[in-house]
Amino acid sequence: MKNYLKSNFFIATLLLIFSLSLSSLSTLSVHAASYQLHNPSINSCHGTRWNSIYFGNYFQSDTSAKKKEPIRWRVLSVHGNDAFLIADKNLDVQPYNISNTSTTWEKSSLRKWLNTTFLNTAFTPAEQQAIMNTTVNNMNNPHFGTLGGSTTTDKIYLPSLSEISQSSYGFYYDIRVKNHARLGANTTYVASKKSMNANNRPDCYWLRSPGYISSYACRINETGYGDIYGLSANTTDFAVRPVLHLNLGYYRYWKKGPDILSQNDVSYQKKSVSKIKVAKPARTRIYSTKLLKKKHILKVKYKKVSNITGYEIQYSKNPKFKNKKIIYSKKSFIKINFRKNSTYYIRVRTYNSVPSKKITKYSKWSFSKKVSYKNKK
Repeated sequence: MKNYLKSNFFIATLLLIFSLSLSSLSTLSVHAASYQLHNPSINSCHGTRWNSIYFGNYFQSDTSAKKKEPIRWRVLSVHGNDAFLIADKNLDVQPYNISNTSTTWEKSSLRKWLNTTFLNTAFTPAEQQAIMNTTVNNMNNPHFGTLGGSTTTDKIYLPSLSEISQSSYGFYYDIRVKNHARLGANTTYVASKKSMNANNRPDCYWLRSPGYISSYACRINETGYGDIYGLSANTTDFAVRPVLHLNLGYYRYWKKGPDILSQNDVSYQKKSVSKIKVAKPARTRIYSTKLLKKKHILKVKYKKVSNITGYEIQYSKNPKFKNKKIIYSKKSFIKINFRKNSTYYIRVRTYNSVPSKKITKYSKWSFSKKVSYKNKK
């Protein structure tokens, strides 16, 4: 009889615990859904509205790095309890990689810093449980083909060229266009950093995508323009604007904030654009090619043309430009990775464009330039 009572008591206890667990999960799910978080919306003038979330704490207005304040995040997307977030402001200053050597996101010192020092400073152990482990695909640079490296698993990481030009996240689709939605303002803490003051780098932040060579990393500049060319990864005066995936089920550790609105991009307004006449730009010509042998880089100079949007450069090992690579630049020169014992054909043309109308006018191509690099034995 005693064994029977003990058995029944044990079963009853298990059923009670199970029912409480179900009740807790149900409450959690309803609570998360009740916040009514939404994906970003973009108006006709390319101004974006994001929901925001407060989650974690970090140094922001206190330049002595003693007092932390809640971190505000923009909601880039919501799928069930998975919210993809980007920091509303630039939170710190770090080099992409400590040494000026070939690197990838996987091997960078910034990735390690974000997932150790920053993670442990900004989030309690309980809050860290709410941050999802994300499989991060590190794509090659789409313009230069520079290797992005292996796929990583991170709690915190940086946005890529692709993500920061994703329309569904509230950004303009062309990374090479100034876009208010991409702007990342520095906190007072970031702005007070010695390296930022010394080199006057307002509001620029790193992307995880590689630059035109493997020791460079891409960035967003102070106008919201994406620098596909990049700068040396050991540069010490660019800010860090992280992204992460938050499990909304951990509702005790975050709270919804007021919506964030980006300024309208006036250049995309229909009334303004309709009055713009796109002129066919003048032709340019290549006048100098110089091989920097120590770095295996070819520097190509071409005639500067006024009143244009930029230059399109194509180069290929084929004189008819089959399997060509394309570079867009606003400067009157470029640098290209140049392999030993190779011959390249290079040509340049100018262009004017109005992205919102998807109108682009090109000049005629320059005469192609043949450049050979033979390794001396």
